[in-house]
Amino acid sequence: MEDAATTTTGANANANDNDDVKKPTMLKLRAKDGEILEIDANAAKLSTVLSDAMESGDDAIDCIDVPRVTSRSLKNDIAFLEMYNKTPMTEIKTPFPGKTFEDVVPQKEYSDFVNKENLSDEMLFELISDANFLGIEELLRLVICKITFILQAMNPEEMRQYLHLPKMTKEEEARAREEHDWMYADD
Repeated sequence: MEDAATTTTGANANANDNDDVKKPTMLKLRAKDGEILEIDANAAKLSTVLSDAMESGDDAIDCIDVPRVTSRSLKNDIAFLEMYNKTPMTEIKTPFPGKTFEDVVPQKEYSDFVNKENLSDEMLFELISDANFLGIEELLRLVICKITFILQAMNPEEMRQYLHLPKMTKEEEARAREEHDWMYADD
């Protein structure tokens, strides 16, 4: 079953040599599609799943399988982890302390990271899935914050289309208008 990251040990690993083996500075990750990517081991520790795999007691880990993550999105996960490792992101507070995404995420490198010019909407949703699977809380908060501000600028029909939700029946829409009148205030 492919629910958690798994590790592969090197073929020449010997239990008696564990004292002489140094933990790698670079860690290999095998994506769902088989592509192998490298990440700085210190940056990888920011992911609870990768950290747990590295601390599993096997110093001869050669590669960690991440079976739910495509190489395309794993490249973005790695870029985020390495950026965060060099310059930690300021905490995203809730309720949001500003009216724009840039007010809430003042660090340009992080706001640029989730900009439409850099990441498609599809990739933003892939990163949410990746962050959940890999246990990258900071990435999850950043992407959800970005999507929140995207949705705030939309009317209910645009939100429905953006989130790929089915069209509501007249009864469902009437109930939604009653329960969430704030969403329909501009209609």
